[in-house]
Amino acid sequence: MSNLIVRVIGYIFFRFLVFFTTISIIDKNVKWVKWSDLRNGEDWFMLAWLFFVPTVIEGIILVYPFSYGLSKIENAQNKLPYYLLFSVLFFIEFIVSHWFIGIKYPFFKVITSIVVFLILFRKRLFQFNVQIKGDEIAGR
Repeated sequence: MSNLIVRVIGYIFFRFLVFFTTISIIDKNVKWVKWSDLRNGEDWFMLAWLFFVPTVIEGIILVYPFSYGLSKIENAQNKLPYYLLFSVLFFIEFIVSHWFIGIKYPFFKVITSIVVFLILFRKRLFQFNVQIKGDEIAGR
């Protein structure tokens, strides 16, 4: 399970990177931070507040529920409760992004998160356990 937690933490950081990259492409007012622009402590604090704090807050809130759901869904016969869990977690992500952190594009962030989540964890999410008995295969 610890390997899965590391993968979920990597997912959270990767989705922020994908989100900020796509926002910088879409919105011409957004630009990447250059190291030369960080001149004093205020600039460094703003960088941490805008990029690292939201990632850490979401990581604290979401890592263990995502890890739990991903660890259990692989062997579950009924996957619907886990799909509902992930839907609730994405809703929580929206609330945290919109009201607590104040990201300008919360819907786009959640859509980006869902797409990255589906791409990175598709094998766990959509693996169906089909057990066929030997007699059924032989046509007996």
